[in-house]
Amino acid sequence: LIDAMGSDPRTARKIALEMSAGRRSLAAHVGRDSSQPSVEAQIPNLPLVLGKGQLEMPVRGKVVRGYGERRQGRWGPAVRNEGYDIGAPAGSEVRAVWSGEVSFADWLPGFGLVVVLDHGQGWHTVYGHLRAAAVVRGVRVATGDPVGVVGATGTWDAPHLHFEVRRGAVSEDPGDWLAHR
Repeated sequence: LIDAMGSDPRTARKIALEMSAGRRSLAAHVGRDSSQPSVEAQIPNLPLVLGKGQLEMPVRGKVVRGYGERRQGRWGPAVRNEGYDIGAPAGSEVRAVWSGEVSFADWLPGFGLVVVLDHGQGWHTVYGHLRAAAVVRGVRVATGDPVGVVGATGTWDAPHLHFEVRRGAVSEDPGDWLAHR
């Protein structure tokens, strides 16, 4: 895919537009005010900021594309990766890095099947390119609970997890949050 983007400006533009549409949809979703978790929830709702620098990787694998902006090939546009892309075998279990409520579990253009966890106070984690989700909207999960399995949905051919940490619509470098990169 990256080779195709670098050698064909039309393909690069098409992929960039699809990713941009998905990014806008994701930003609109996590930028909304979230409702408070239900009183019945038995899972502690500690602020995500308490875990900064200590979160476990959401899947076992290697970071194949880090946070930040880079040009895709010779003709490709500068593309900003607002998270980590973690290469892992298809079907690998993806786990919540912190407790929260599933606020989104559906398809997004460019990101494939996505699960978004709302951790309160405007904090969200995003798990994209999943083959299957293990949760549905409204479910509370604890740290380490499965949220899905690695796939190759969206604009990638190789199985991997796209992982983001967000405060509202603004992304943060996952490297600042994860204990082991």
